[in-house]
Amino acid sequence: MNDIRQFKLVDGSEIVCDVLEWNSEDTEEVVIRNALVIQYMMKDDYRMCSMRPWMLQQVQHNMIQILNAGHITVDAHPARETLDNYMETVRYLQLDLEETVKEEVEDTLAVVTDEEKDNIISFLKNRKDKLH
Repeated sequence: MNDIRQFKLVDGSEIVCDVLEWNSEDTEEVVIRNALVIQYMMKDDYRMCSMRPWMLQQVQHNMIQILNAGHITVDAHPARETLDNYMETVRYLQLDLEETVKEEVEDTLAVVTDEEKDNIISFLKNRKDKLH
């Protein structure tokens, strides 16, 4: 993770994301990844918040998004509790995604003949928290 920030956008929503590259004099583009939207809710007179992916199918660690800096109204470093929640959610989403991919590969291999299996290279075997 590079620079974790909490943004309030012009539409009133709040996101927490990993900023990879900031805007400059030449461009209004802010390059981000792992963007999660903060959702507030009330339950039994308590205000609670949760985080979910800001954009559908954009939780893979290697996927980036470009945010127009003109859409950011407030930029802040997240509070410790928010940062901890963000990190836990990103880890959960990455693990969940990895399990889904692993299940899809195993389902595909179930219909592949033994002869065809010799031509398949598995990138999921012996993975020790390394991204390729």
